[in-house]
Amino acid sequence: MRMRIGIIAALLLSAPLLGAEKIHEVKKGETLSGITKENLGAPIYGNDGNLQKLLTANKEITNPDLILINQKIAIPFLGDTNTSDEVNLELAATLKNKLTGTLQSASAEKSKWDFALDARAFVTTLGVQKKSTALTKTVNSDLSFGATGNIYLEGTDWYQARLELGIDKIKYKQKNIAVKQDGENLASAILGNEFLYKNQILIGLYGGLKERLVANKLTDIELSLEKKAIAQVGLGTAFILSELGKNKMALELSGNLLLENSGREFGAEISIIRSRTTISPFLNYTTFDTIAGQQDNLGTGINLSYQL
Repeated sequence: MRMRIGIIAALLLSAPLLGAEKIHEVKKGETLSGITKENLGAPIYGNDGNLQKLLTANKEITNPDLILINQKIAIPFLGDTNTSDEVNLELAATLKNKLTGTLQSASAEKSKWDFALDARAFVTTLGVQKKSTALTKTVNSDLSFGATGNIYLEGTDWYQARLELGIDKIKYKQKNIAVKQDGENLASAILGNEFLYKNQILIGLYGGLKERLVANKLTDIELSLEKKAIAQVGLGTAFILSELGKNKMALELSGNLLLENSGREFGAEISIIRSRTTISPFLNYTTFDTIAGQQDNLGTGINLSYQL
């Protein structure tokens, strides 16, 4: 399961500071200087320019040349230029109450469709232990590749639903055993609901179908694998570990329960997020019962994700 786009949407596009005159939501093609000119006027540049005042009111913007569609920008109240920089407390309270209502309304009404694409390269090891004997065989895959399309069905500042459609191409081989598998392309369809907790932790609930290669015969010289669609439900979480300049590093953990074969799946990723692009080394472990015996899969690789 992939939650990194949820992190971007929730943490990079989250609402800015209260105490502003109004909120501006970034539209396609807009720039920060253009937003400044439209809402605050001249002078724009320089230490006393209105662009600097806009950046001061939006401290989460570390690169003025990088703003995202749907990102919320707080437009500061400049007041009379002849007055001091201190904000009148009564006015600040009024503006805060007004802004709070605006954000709640936007959160309740906001609905959008977003898309993201993932591409990954990985290797897996598959081991089967026959229960009736001590026979154990392990096979390895070639370098495998996969792709996933993510459709974000709707969203608010704290919630989004996501449909994930994916396909992986996996081929196993081993010199000392004949590996027979009835298919190499494995499809998946997962529907998830992701929630942002205290603007810091993303929690996801997931369910769907995923095709897997399941051992149905094991001998000293042969391992037979059949392609089988198995239903699953799962839970995942993701949170930002640190910020490295323009990059964010996040940890993602997931667990799935396979609704047949007494299966369990666990995954971990370290994601490096830069603007709309995310690079994630990952590790995945699956264990379940089969006709041939106890099957364990261990996979590791790297995933590249881009938010459209």
